[in-house]
Amino acid sequence: MDLGTPLPRLRHTLDIQWTFYRGLRYLVLRDRQALAGDDALLLPESLVPVLAMLDGRRSANAAAAELGRLAGLVVDPIDLLRVVDQLGAALLLDDERAAAARRAATAAFRSTAVRPAALTEGVYPADAAALRVRLDGYGSDAVTPVEPGAVAAVITPHIDYHRGGPVYARLWRAAEAAVRAAEVVVIFGTDHAGGPDAVTLSTPDYQTPLGRLPTDRAAWAAVAAALGDDAIVDELNHRTEHSIELAAVWLQHTRGGAAVPVVPILCGHPAEHMAAAAIAPASRTGRAIAALRPALAGRRVLVVAAADLAHVGPAFGDPAPFDVEAKAAVRRADQALLATCADGVEALLAYAAGIDDRYRICGLSPIACTLAFTGAAVAETVAYDQCPADESGGSIVSVAGVLLRRH
Repeated sequence: MDLGTPLPRLRHTLDIQWTFYRGLRYLVLRDRQALAGDDALLLPESLVPVLAMLDGRRSANAAAAELGRLAGLVVDPIDLLRVVDQLGAALLLDDERAAAARRAATAAFRSTAVRPAALTEGVYPADAAALRVRLDGYGSDAVTPVEPGAVAAVITPHIDYHRGGPVYARLWRAAEAAVRAAEVVVIFGTDHAGGPDAVTLSTPDYQTPLGRLPTDRAAWAAVAAALGDDAIVDELNHRTEHSIELAAVWLQHTRGGAAVPVVPILCGHPAEHMAAAAIAPASRTGRAIAALRPALAGRRVLVVAAADLAHVGPAFGDPAPFDVEAKAAVRRADQALLATCADGVEALLAYAAGIDDRYRICGLSPIACTLAFTGAAVAETVAYDQCPADESGGSIVSVAGVLLRRH
C-alpha cells in the first residue's frame, strides 16, 4: 500500500472497549467473528485517533495531515502504514485478507450439521450433568409456573450466567409450562456484530451440552425465500454469538432435555425502525416476520427474546460512573420501556427513540421483533437485576426476566 492509496476501513464486527494495563489506558479491539481466533489487540490511547482515519476514504498522507490538524499529533505516514498493517494482519480491517478469511470460515460453518456450543470454556460447564447442577443452583423454588396459554413470549437475559443466573432461573421456571407445551420456539437474539435491520438465519442446528435443537426447516425456508441472500450473508455471526446460545441452554434445561424445533434468528440494530417508530413491511425485519407467521401457523409457538437491557457507565463510553441515583433512574427507564410492550412494537420503538436510546438497550431489536410477531402483550417482570460491568460497579448491564402475556 502506498502513501496515496485510501486506507481500508475498520470492520463493523469489532467489539471495542477500554481497559487499563500496567497503569496505562488501552483500547481493546476484538473481532466478534473471530476470524483470527479469540485474541484481542491492545491499542495505546495515544493511537486511538488513528482509528477515526480508517473510513476507506483517507490515504496515509491525508490521515497524517488530519491527525496533526485535529489532534495535534505528529505522525509519519510510513509509521501510520505500519500500524494499519498490524491491524490488517489481525484481520480487523475491511480488506482482502479479512474477506478471504471470512469466506473460508463461512464455508466451513455452513458445511457442518451443527453449530457447536461456543461458551463452554468459562461461561458454563461442557458436561451435561455438571451443567444441570449449575443451572439448578441458581434457585427458582419460590416461583410458580404460569398457565401455558397465557404466555405469548418471554424476555430472557443474554448476559453470562455468573452474573445473570438467578434472573434466568426465575424466568424459565415461571415459563416452564409454556416452554414444555411449545411445538416450535422462535429465538430472536441480539446480533452484536450485525448491521442495521439485519436478520440472519443459521444453517446448522444449535448444539448444547444438553442436546441438539433442530432448526425448523419450513420456517427457515420461508424466511430465506423472503430475504434471499440477506438471510445468510452474515451467517458466520452465529458461530460465536452468545445471545441465542445462552437462551438455548435454558430452553433445553427447562424441557428436561427434550428437543423442540427452533428458529434461531439474529437481529441487527433497529436504528431505522426507531427513527420511524415502526417496522416497515418492506424492511428485512418486516419481510422476515411476515414470512414466519404462515410458516408456523397452526402450531403452539413460543417466542423468546434473548435480550439484555441497559449498558451504562465508563465501560460503555459514559464519562462518569453511575451512582445509586443514576442506577435508580436506569431501573425506572427499564420499567417504562417494558411497560410499552402492552401497546405494541410501535410504542416500544417510539419510547427508545424518544430518549435517544441513551441507555444503550442492546436487546431492543429482539424485543421489537418479538412484539412484531406476537402483537402487543403485557409485560410481567418476574426478576430484575443490575449486573456490574467493571471492578468498581460504576458500569452496569441491567437484565430482566419477563413474561409477555396475551391480552
